[in-house]
Amino acid sequence: SRRGIWRLGDHYLRAWFEFVRANRTDLEARRAAEVYRTRVRDRLDQFVSRPAFEDAAREHARSSVGSDPEFPTSATIGAWWGPIPDERYPGTRRTREGEIELVGYDGRSLVLAGEAKWSNQPEDGAALGQLRRTVVNVPGYDMARTKLVLYTRGGYTDEFRVRATAERVILRTVVDLFA
Repeated sequence: SRRGIWRLGDHYLRAWFEFVRANRTDLEARRAAEVYRTRVRDRLDQFVSRPAFEDAAREHARSSVGSDPEFPTSATIGAWWGPIPDERYPGTRRTREGEIELVGYDGRSLVLAGEAKWSNQPEDGAALGQLRRTVVNVPGYDMARTKLVLYTRGGYTDEFRVRATAERVILRTVVDLFA
């Protein structure tokens, strides 16, 4: 049997388990300022924003399907987890768990695959490379039919925009999610 992948949907519960429960002894000893400074502050932006940004990207894709000409005309949007080759062991059959944050199926095949990257740095193509290495393992993938989309917080480098346009990759930023 395979282990399930669990994710807390309630952001308050996620925060409690991540920051309160893990630091309960120090918090009960009234060292909240120290806990925040040493164990919370540097992780808070990523913690708060990553799942929320992924959820917002999936919601944007749902609303774009059928209405934005760059997106497929029909698709059910979700996420995908499954086995992918473990790059640490080339030439073997070893696998590890892979994830694609945004997938879209039209009932027959994979028509959309994407990633949402919460980073202040402009995307330079690394996320697209990782997406391409992972998506070939997703059932229903067809290189000619599956559209690729990237969502970023920090935008894209000029060089990558040119390349992505030539390769017909859909590019969106955090601004597009709320436009």
